[in-house]
Amino acid sequence: MNQNYNPKEWEEKIYQQWEKQKVGEVRNDSYEAHTILMPPPNLTGNLHAGHAFQHYLMDTLTRIYRQKGVDALWVPGVDHAGIQLEGVIDKMFKTGEADKRITKEMRNHLEFPKDKEDIPKFLKKYFLEDWLEFAWSKVDEWRDFQKNQAKVLGDTPDYSRNLFTLDKRAVDMVNHAFVKYWEDGLIYKKSYLINWSVGLQTALSDVPEDIGRETRKDPFVTIEYEVYKRNGLEKTDYKLKIQTVRPETIFADQFVLVNENSKNISEDFKNFYRENNNMVVVKLPLTEKYLSVILLTTQMKLIQSLGLVC
Repeated sequence: MNQNYNPKEWEEKIYQQWEKQKVGEVRNDSYEAHTILMPPPNLTGNLHAGHAFQHYLMDTLTRIYRQKGVDALWVPGVDHAGIQLEGVIDKMFKTGEADKRITKEMRNHLEFPKDKEDIPKFLKKYFLEDWLEFAWSKVDEWRDFQKNQAKVLGDTPDYSRNLFTLDKRAVDMVNHAFVKYWEDGLIYKKSYLINWSVGLQTALSDVPEDIGRETRKDPFVTIEYEVYKRNGLEKTDYKLKIQTVRPETIFADQFVLVNENSKNISEDFKNFYRENNNMVVVKLPLTEKYLSVILLTTQMKLIQSLGLVC
């Protein structure tokens, strides 16, 4: 007998016996069954330590109830992660990982892009079926890989009830639940801050492992605003300088807040502002838009260390 335990020597054989005996299957749809729904992992990733801990708890509870003679149903599933899936598939074409899927017919197309960044958009416009075929092939590959990972962990869910979130059964259940919640007044619209994907043109969960995130240091850009009297829009010699790392957002500015107590703002400008009864505006660069200037007499935390805020 070997002194050291070799899991490869025994665990695979033991699991095969469990599969033959259909250890995880619950044949009776009993309302008294102990049921656990496996939180479906994202299709685009592999199972990690967090999943292992979750599965350990669910598997242990399921086994305890089985030993008590109770029908114990552990329902497995996989989340399609549709938007992340599209992002990952597109990334494979952009990086060249999926170059083998690009056929001669595609390359000879008049609109075939020179830049790899544009290939996913091209494929979805002219060769959508090919893009979908590749995506579904990766779906099958990732699902099988995750299932094999779960086997290594010793999971014993009821795989006869395995549910993929794009299966018709799952879609029908979601539609039924959505309608029911809507009728019960539990679904409503509300404004929220979201992660918006410019590329995919939709709200997106910010998952760097799936989509990727770029960390960079952007320079401070100094923007000079010309000052005008509001009445007659008479231009003055005053200018307000504002620094930002996001100059592209200035076109959404609505006004300029000036901290009266800031040392960055000259007394001369403050006096000019008061003499004109607060009727002072600045011109938004590159536009014909004018923004009101508001001199704050009480320090706010937001601009405690700043002179100007838009």
